[in-house]
Amino acid sequence: MISALKPKRFLERILSTNLFKNLSISYKIIALSVISLLGTVIVGVTGFMAMQQLEAGQQDYATTTDMSAVAVEIKINTLEMEKYSREFLLSNDVSAMDQFENYAQEVQDKALELSEYTDDSAILDATTQIQSLTEQYMDAFGGVFDTVGYIAEERAAEEPNAELLADYESELAGYTAEFTQVYAEM
Repeated sequence: MISALKPKRFLERILSTNLFKNLSISYKIIALSVISLLGTVIVGVTGFMAMQQLEAGQQDYATTTDMSAVAVEIKINTLEMEKYSREFLLSNDVSAMDQFENYAQEVQDKALELSEYTDDSAILDATTQIQSLTEQYMDAFGGVFDTVGYIAEERAAEEPNAELLADYESELAGYTAEFTQVYAEM
């Protein structure tokens, strides 16, 4: 049995069969041509399919890389948004408020851009949540901005109302806690 598997004897057995002995030379050439053509088609189809898979993989990689870059930009803009909101609370500088609004708009724009890359429901839900949280943060910060203005007006009055100031301070603390909580959810 082992001797039958040796290459020399294996080829002798295949060649000794009457597979091609009874055919004329033209039929032998046609049969070998068909076999070689079939082999060429198989190699071509395999190569084509491999190229298609390679191209799809490259597109997936490019899309994933772009999505990762946009996600990083969202994170950076969110940190900048938080920075300028804190800066406004410390300095009451209106330019910090403008910067805050710019970065908040960037976060929303980037979240929308991220949702355009895919149809995946998890990513779409996450971008919708980011946009919603940004809106909540902006609303809370708008309340802070208004309350800081009211406090400044009341302190500038000839006879500031201590009770009203305490109410405003309490309201400001509530808004600050709200946007801190929203930022933590982001």
